[in-house]
Amino acid sequence: MSEKCNLCGTKSAEPAVTRGDSIEQNCGCCGHFLITGSAAAVLEHIDGPDILRKLRGYVWSNATPDKPALIDTSTIENLPKWSIPTVSERAEILLREIYKRTSYLGAKVNINERDFVGITYSHADAEVQFLSEVLEAKGLVTIARTAGELPVALTATGYSFVEEHKRNLITDGATAFVAMWFNDQVDEAYRIGIKEAIQNCGYLPVRIDEIAHAEKIDDMILRAIRESAFVVADLTGHRGGVYFEAGYALALGKPVIWTCRNTDFKHIHFDVRQYNCIKWSTESELFTKLEDRLISLFGKRDKN
Repeated sequence: MSEKCNLCGTKSAEPAVTRGDSIEQNCGCCGHFLITGSAAAVLEHIDGPDILRKLRGYVWSNATPDKPALIDTSTIENLPKWSIPTVSERAEILLREIYKRTSYLGAKVNINERDFVGITYSHADAEVQFLSEVLEAKGLVTIARTAGELPVALTATGYSFVEEHKRNLITDGATAFVAMWFNDQVDEAYRIGIKEAIQNCGYLPVRIDEIAHAEKIDDMILRAIRESAFVVADLTGHRGGVYFEAGYALALGKPVIWTCRNTDFKHIHFDVRQYNCIKWSTESELFTKLEDRLISLFGKRDKN
């Protein structure tokens, strides 16, 4: 029997499970989430047309079948700062979701299912239909309009688009974006410390200079951050781009794990000093501390 969802208020959720002062729910519209009592209280006093869209998008982007997306007070307080993906980005999210649900070549997927609204940051079914028409206009899908359903199938071009992108960047929350100084002084820190720690936790480290692409580099960076599960920002060298990329991730509600070599630590910009930054002196120390932090925050991800 469906219960009222603590996010959208509709009777579309499975029975809630109380975990301390938090509530875990799985809503057909909003996804699988764990909301703390304090976050629920703060949410009651936040209003705006895009709040629910942002929350749903956050949940669908961060939850896994085994682990709900955590909604705490920090999540709620940052909501006004988060941006809604562009129409093109939302259409691409829809395309990838259709691809995931395609059981055989040419199979049709009914995008009138209620979870598509949350996944694509939409208000209602009509927006999901509009996004499918954006894909149709690009020759990526075909739409067979029937009463009560909206079956959509990928075209050959659509399959090629998704699979080409997957070769360049693994999505679905499997990646961790690394923002850092591209310099010989920190190459070993990346290879031995950051990269190994991320891989040991079951994620694919993405550093933009290691990805083959034909896109404008700025667009590729923002896209990679948006599709990552979290961001590791090493402040050694205090490069402006690192601060920008970490700030963009925070605006999207992405977890940012800050690191910095001890010799550079005192020069960290004042506006990020309140964050818990990993201070390291050797590559092995960076590996150990970062792996411990990642496991404490996210656990180890099953690579299969």
